[in-house]
Amino acid sequence: AEALRAAFLRQPDPEALEYIAESLAHLLDLSTSARPVVHELAELLRANYMQVAPALSSQAPPDAEPQEVPPADALFCTVMRLRILAKAYDVSLCDLNSFVASALGLLDDRAAAMSENRAANVGPRLAVTLLELLVLVLTRHIAAYLQPEPLARCVMHDPVNQEELRLVPTAAADLCRVAADL
Repeated sequence: AEALRAAFLRQPDPEALEYIAESLAHLLDLSTSARPVVHELAELLRANYMQVAPALSSQAPPDAEPQEVPPADALFCTVMRLRILAKAYDVSLCDLNSFVASALGLLDDRAAAMSENRAANVGPRLAVTLLELLVLVLTRHIAAYLQPEPLARCVMHDPVNQEELRLVPTAAADLCRVAADL
């Protein structure tokens, strides 16, 4: 599991990342001892996202320090990995209150910039990947919301946070609104 985790963080090829994520999910089905490794990987990616995302927000300070890797590129790599992981594993740990709200905020900023004919900090590639990730995360939450017991197969890998489920209707409505605005 540790080797798969390391490969997932280093591999630049999206197709190879898909296979690694599927292998991690399969490993979880075989052994619960892999669960902490996958949790750690998802938490690391989520923490990376939460660290970089504010730099692209419309509320970001203009005098931010120059980065070795542009924030949009760093965020795209993280979001792509989270999306791939979300396809194979329930990333309900990407909580609706902070993570999903932040992603919706970035998409909102892009929609506002486009409507005002100004350059957007979030490019089209990142916007599409964020939308895909949000759809996956919300689909998992909606499945748990509609059928809390027994849990649907798609949410079996991770416990469902009941407090988060109360936010699903609002988050889904916000996602539909921002997608229409884009």
